[in-house]
This record gives sequence, structure tokens and C-alpha cells, in this order.
Amino acid sequence: MKALIVDDEVIIRNGLSQVIPWQELGFELLTPCQSAEEAMKLIAEEKPELVLTDIRMNGVDGLTLAGYIRECSPLTETIVYTGYDDFNYAQQAIRHGVSDYLLKTSRPDDIVRAALKARERIESRRMEQVEHAKREGSYRDQLLRRWLSGQLSVEESRHAAELLIHESRLSSHSSADQPEGYYEVAELKVEGWDSKEESLLLFAVSNMLRDSIRCAVLRNDARLLVVRYEAYQSWVHEWERLISMIEQQLKCRLFAGIGRATSLVEGVCHSAVGAAKATSYHVIAAKQRTMRVEEAEMRTGLPLLRHAEDESGLIQQLKSGNASELRCWISEFVDRLTSHPQATPHSLQNYVSSLFIGIQRWMDRMAEDASDNMHQSIWQITMIGTAGSMNREQWERELYAALQQAMQRYVHLVSNTSQSVILKAKQYIREHADGTLTLKRVADVVHVHPHHLSERFKIETGMNYIEFVTMVRMERACELLQNTELMVNEIARIVGYEDVKYFAQLFKRYMKCTPSDYRLKA
Repeated sequence: MKALIVDDEVIIRNGLSQVIPWQELGFELLTPCQSAEEAMKLIAEEKPELVLTDIRMNGVDGLTLAGYIRECSPLTETIVYTGYDDFNYAQQAIRHGVSDYLLKTSRPDDIVRAALKARERIESRRMEQVEHAKREGSYRDQLLRRWLSGQLSVEESRHAAELLIHESRLSSHSSADQPEGYYEVAELKVEGWDSKEESLLLFAVSNMLRDSIRCAVLRNDARLLVVRYEAYQSWVHEWERLISMIEQQLKCRLFAGIGRATSLVEGVCHSAVGAAKATSYHVIAAKQRTMRVEEAEMRTGLPLLRHAEDESGLIQQLKSGNASELRCWISEFVDRLTSHPQATPHSLQNYVSSLFIGIQRWMDRMAEDASDNMHQSIWQITMIGTAGSMNREQWERELYAALQQAMQRYVHLVSNTSQSVILKAKQYIREHADGTLTLKRVADVVHVHPHHLSERFKIETGMNYIEFVTMVRMERACELLQNTELMVNEIARIVGYEDVKYFAQLFKRYMKCTPSDYRLKA
């Protein structure tokens, strides 16, 4: 809290500044002023919580200053003191909003007590303001939530629009008094900051929206519901520009699903339904900042023309046992589906569910061939989240997690079949892709002759033993480059290459870039 002393007598100014322990009382003492005119300028700038002023001064007197303070800074506590014990002065002081009246003959303890009482009143007022703001905020949020959900009558909706959008507290306006214009609801997904800072990010975005457009904002979990008002309908299509500006300033990512604009306050709930529907297209509109409900409703859904081809391709990925290749396949698969001009979240989910049913049937047949008693415990489609409830990255992770389990299940299922030798060999190579790895050592592990293993390896994998080992080592090197701070020469030794130049040449041949460049990109 700031305190200011105003007196035209330097002795009194200095005495009050030095004798009273302002810091211990909880006040930061501003530079004292020698006139009311000087104090007025400082009060307008600093808005001190407490002003201690003499009544009689050359020029403007203390009572006039008290009246100025009441107008300019009504929350400031004013204490006046005088050398004249005149009841008339006290009456005038009360009329000018003075909170306490002291004589210059008062002891320092009297001034301290007056300052402490002033501080108590200031703190009490602040607490009341905080509680009022909480009550006001809670009421506004509740009103906005009911307006968006269609729980208000036409008159109540008008009142909500006046209070929340047009900043009027009058609830008795007629329809003729309502401003003509358009309301539009948008549902914003906000991402890009650490999860611990999510609330701060949502608060910052809300403030920027309120500063940029006439709107009311409601937080709904990790999303923002925005009711926007514009006088002309053409203006409501500027979401792309607005979102781009917020993203640049806050270094975040936004996506807005936008409902239909309406000129009726009671139509806001219908716009909100459209905004929710448009927001469910987030996984599809990964490269867009917005999706309007009109665009969403024009889509007819994904065709099933490539379903058999996708099922066959996925089976080959699962049989390969290569998790990195599976991840790449999923990324390309999702990219193709979501970029289809007719894709919808529902058809996307149905397409993937149908694909997984085919994979599950294939795995059931594998389980029967392997005489596996555990084939009923295969992963279920219900493990996959709904496409409309998440963004593309989240959905891809869901797909990858489920399909990786399927891949692991496949490895278990074929452990007792004729392919088990090669599968065991591949697993061993992946686990021991260092300088000690040799064809003979792998052959000993799977109990076959090295020559026989080499032939089987070429037949069943389509690549020879050396090619597969090199590929595995490069994959391992990529993981180390991406997830550790090891030097390139250290990584080369870990994956089996003492000659770092030879390692770098192989790496560039396989990854089309140097190890250092790969780390920078990763």
C-alpha cells in the first residue's frame, strides 16, 4: 500500500515521514508534497491508498484536496490534520469524504492508530471487492452456460446478451432496444503450452479475445466457448485472422469450430450445437485453424474403396515386427484419410473400426493355427479413442499403441510356428545390435547352422542378414540421437561401428542426412 504526506511546512513533512514507522505499518511512503496542487498530480498517477494532509495550506487547501481525492481516487483513505480544534472544520471534512480528523497536537501513537484503522478499512474493502468479483464471475458464467445450452427464455436471453455482450445491466429492454447484429458461437481448442500452464494459457487467450472482439467467453474444461457479436454479418468470418494473431503472440495452437451466425439472441444455443459439431472435425482439419459447421455438414463421409488394400498393408506391417515402420505407416494412413475432402469424424472412426475388425479376424485365425489357448485375450477395438474428441497427434498415438500391442501379440502367436526361428533371430538382433553381433552367434542362439539361417533370412524377410543388421543399427542410432545427448562417435560404438566415418556414411545412405542433421531435425 502507498501513503502520501501533504503539508506546506517542511518541518512537519519531515517529522511525519521520519517519526511514523510507515514501513512497519505496511505502507510504502511516496515522496511528500508541499502543496495540494503538487499532490493532485501525484495522486492521479500513483493512486495511493492513504493520504495524510494538512487542512490549511498556501493555495488550494486540504479540504479541497480531499474533495478532489474523492472524485479522482474514491478508494483512497484521506486523513486530515489541523492546528485548529474547530467543529466546523470537522463537519466540512466529513462532507468531503475524509475518513479521519486529527489535531497537529496529536501524539505519534494517535497518528499510528489512525493509519492502522485506515489500513483495516482498505483491506476490508479489498476483500469485499474480491468476494464480489467471485460472485459476479460465478453468476456471469452460470448465465452464459444456460444461454448456450438453451435453458433461457427469449427475454432471459436478451438480458444475457445485454449483460454479457453489451455490458448493460438493464433487463427491461424491449426487442426494439436490442442492438441489431449477429451472434456467433465458436468452440476453441487451445494447445501448445505445458499441461501445468494450461489454465494460464486459457486465461491469456480469453483476455485477448475480449480485448479484440465484442464477446463473452466461458471456459469448458480445456476448451473455450465464445459468443461473439458483430454489427454486420460479413465481419463474423474473420476468425482465421484473429486466431493467427493470438497464436503468434502467445506461441500456442488454436482450432475453432464455428456455428452458424444468428440475428436472434435465442438462436445462440443452436449456434453452440453447430460449433460443437464443427469442433469434432479437429482431427480432420489438422492443417486448418477453423472449421465452420456449414463446411462440416457438406461432407458425406469416407468411401471404402481402399479398405481391402489398407487391411493387407497393415497385416504386412504387423508381420514385419518393425515398430518404427508401423509408426510411419500409421502416419501416412491417417494423413490420407484425414485429407480426403469427404472425411467426417464418424466415417473416420467407422473406417478404422472396420479395418481393426479385419485384423482381429486375421489374428483369430493365427491363434487357431498356433493352437493358442489365449487367443481370446486379443486387444479390443474399444481401446481406440473417438476421433472427434482429440487432435490428430493424440489419435495417432492411440492407433499406434493399439497396433503395437497387436504386433506383440502376433509375435507371441507365431512363436511355435515354422517362422519362429527367423522371428527369434530378428528379436535377438534388435536386442544385441552392437559390435559383438555375428551371424554365427545369432545362429547359435536359434540353434541352426549359419548358412541355413542366412538362406531362411533372405527368403522370409526379403533382405539378407547384413542388410537387416545395418537397418536395425541405424534405427537404434536414430533413437539415441533423438533421445540422448551422446556424441556421434559414442553412438557409433554403441551400435557396432568403431570407424565413425564409416558409420556416418552408412547413416547418410539410409536416412538421407548426416547424424548431426538428423539430431537437429528431431
